[in-house]
Amino acid sequence: MGIFKRKSSEAVTVDSALTFFTYSKANEFRAIAREVFAEMGLEVQIHPGHAVDDSGREFGFWNIGAICYEQPQAKWRGVIADHLQRVLASFEAPDPFGVLASQDVERRTFARLYDEASIPGIDSYPHRELAPGIVEMLALDLPDTVAVFNHHNANKFGGWEALQK
Repeated sequence: MGIFKRKSSEAVTVDSALTFFTYSKANEFRAIAREVFAEMGLEVQIHPGHAVDDSGREFGFWNIGAICYEQPQAKWRGVIADHLQRVLASFEAPDPFGVLASQDVERRTFARLYDEASIPGIDSYPHRELAPGIVEMLALDLPDTVAVFNHHNANKFGGWEALQK
């Protein structure tokens, strides 16, 4: 009878970087992510909220972790692989900030909210804090992914204020 069953302390230990997961589930997610990177030929260093490959590219875990959280764990490997393939394809594609016309950039720009701790190197990106730990950032909507504006790209298209309109 489950009414009197003692809850384990693990059930309430929230991961510090991927706060929707328990500490244990976050570590399982990271282990699967590492395996998926390896299957795609990438050796990465795993950090609590992101991975870094040998060329210095950073892969945030927040968005894909949140998607996995909503899925049965048996599907995580496929979900992570699909996401990573899209991210890697975006690295190979032309820089959208260099090929899109200004009016297309304006039309495709929108605000996104992020957990501040989930963005490695947050000071490289224009942002504002909406609440403790929650930041608003500017993103460019692309067919298969989004590209977040860094300071250089934001300034190229008129800066933070102009892009927020």
